[in-house]
Amino acid sequence: MIHVMQDHFDVIIVGAGPAGLQCARTLKGSSLSVLIVERKNIVGPKPCGGGLTFQDESFGIPDSITRPAFTHVIRIGKHDTVVTLKHRLRSVTRLGLGQFLLKEIAGAPNITVLTDTKVTEIRKDGVVTSKGTFFFKTLVGADGTDSLVRRYLKLPKKITLGFTFDVPVKTDKVVWYFNPPRLKTAYLWSFPKQENVTNVGGYYDPDEIPFEKVLEEFKAFMAAEGFAFTMSQLKGAPLGILYKGVEFGNIYLAGEAAGMTEALTGEGIAFALTSGREVAKHILDPAYAMPDLKRILALKKRREGMLARARRHPRMQPTIFRWGARMMKSPKFQAFFGT
Repeated sequence: MIHVMQDHFDVIIVGAGPAGLQCARTLKGSSLSVLIVERKNIVGPKPCGGGLTFQDESFGIPDSITRPAFTHVIRIGKHDTVVTLKHRLRSVTRLGLGQFLLKEIAGAPNITVLTDTKVTEIRKDGVVTSKGTFFFKTLVGADGTDSLVRRYLKLPKKITLGFTFDVPVKTDKVVWYFNPPRLKTAYLWSFPKQENVTNVGGYYDPDEIPFEKVLEEFKAFMAAEGFAFTMSQLKGAPLGILYKGVEFGNIYLAGEAAGMTEALTGEGIAFALTSGREVAKHILDPAYAMPDLKRILALKKRREGMLARARRHPRMQPTIFRWGARMMKSPKFQAFFGT
């Protein structure tokens, strides 16, 4: 934490997740004074699957903090389809990602990071925190699903849920598990996360299926994979999926605060990083049209369109998912799907 010597900043970023840190990283070295306010004492930790697709490649996340996987098993009920991705899927811990991004802005003379600081109120020109009031010309809300900045803007939100479980077992393959008769459009996964850690988790929409049903299937999935289940080790987090824009006058939203998480798979890191970078570029140059934001929003819309079609035809979901698994063998479909 850097001691704050001033209370007026050109840009205040609320939240030091991937979106907020990437926003600051893009503003590094500019003429703008930047304050990041983070409620946690340590930057990074959060329950998260940590999947990185090739959408994340341009952000320079080093291989040294990730685990790669090319071979994927897409399991629909009891039927397996083996897929080799053209582009690797990597996994990263949120602590590792957060600390990497934090180091990227360390020592920047125009950036101040204030941790262990709770924002209690948003005003038209300032944020009230547990360590005083700070004033801004531009505000970036990157404060997650329960965003105080989003609430200040009176924007609705829609929440999905994810949960993870780390198992001290080494694995080199990814398993994606779908069982529409029991899970509807929810899914479970198992993939290598660290050298000797396998991440097992699930993603679902609580408006579609209750947690109890997902948990029952999750326990069976873990048993089938040979993993021991302990309820106390299960960690979960809400995900914001309802996108309503990023620019609201001199206030911006990024990451989950903007509803950037993609609703079909729950992928969020690439969407957070992209929105953070694009918002920063637009702050630096108001004429900048944010083409990468438009591109990744088109991907979000495309995937969520697939989800909507599956939900319109519940009886056809097993067939739809099996078709999707077969299509994932095609590099062209992988590109269309953004993997």
